[in-house]
Amino acid sequence: MPEIGAPKGITKHIDLTDKEVAGVIDHAAASVTPAKLKAVDAPADDEVPAYNALQGLFEWKARGAMAVHDKTYHTSPTLPDTDAHKTASPIDHPDGSITNAKIVAAAGIPYSKLDLALSILNADIAAAAGIAGSKLADNSITSAKLSFGTWEKVAEVNVSADCSYVDFTGLDINTDKCYKILGIIKCANVQSGYKLTWNGDNVEGNYMMQWFGAYGVEIYAGSGYYARVATTINVGSVVIFETELMLGADGYGRFRSNSGADPAFGIEDFAVYHLSSDSNITTARISATGTNGIGAGSILILCKVRTK
Repeated sequence: MPEIGAPKGITKHIDLTDKEVAGVIDHAAASVTPAKLKAVDAPADDEVPAYNALQGLFEWKARGAMAVHDKTYHTSPTLPDTDAHKTASPIDHPDGSITNAKIVAAAGIPYSKLDLALSILNADIAAAAGIAGSKLADNSITSAKLSFGTWEKVAEVNVSADCSYVDFTGLDINTDKCYKILGIIKCANVQSGYKLTWNGDNVEGNYMMQWFGAYGVEIYAGSGYYARVATTINVGSVVIFETELMLGADGYGRFRSNSGADPAFGIEDFAVYHLSSDSNITTARISATGTNGIGAGSILILCKVRTK
């Protein structure tokens, strides 16, 4: 007769009760139902059962605290935002559950993850934000985007062959307020002075001019019926000038120009007034007093001023 309490050597059964000991009982798959389970202790009022996937068992855990698990989706509002519920598997957070406060400052969000159908609003950019110039596409910021007045180039002429004049068309000084003309002219063919006229009135006698100049230590001034924008120079010499053209409130066009030439020709300043009234200025012409006096290689640039 076998000794009472000795190992039975039985590993599987359907009839033995759990009161019999010393044998390792391998329960058949799916043979243990919830009704067969019994808690070994009573949970506290603030504890709930939680499954620990690493240990393969249930534990009593404080309400809202999770055991380590391998779940990839949760909706419980009581889960803390800690590492306790994060695993190698991605967690499918509900839509709208990740707020700005949940994203660390140094997080690198891939461009592909951004919804480009939405725009970044002015309110989304911090007042002290420093946007690096390298982040801006070339020519992406136009003068229209600037809140202050700035010069905008309208036209540039690089003279390829000797000529007598250069025209600028399509102007509207009522809208643009002021035009600045920058020029550097090489004299060709014959000694020439240079003048500025507009709206097709190219007769210099229809303009009144006051000027003064300096050659070395000699200073002089004068007035007359001229429209000079740059001093007279000899063939092969170069003159540079800067001119502002505006339309006065009285309806008469005016410009002020300062020019400087090779040392032998000094500097001159001009103030010119159109004797005929203008409702607008839509064209402007830079011309030489001598035929083909604007030489190849000369450059003329017209800009307009924008105001906001």
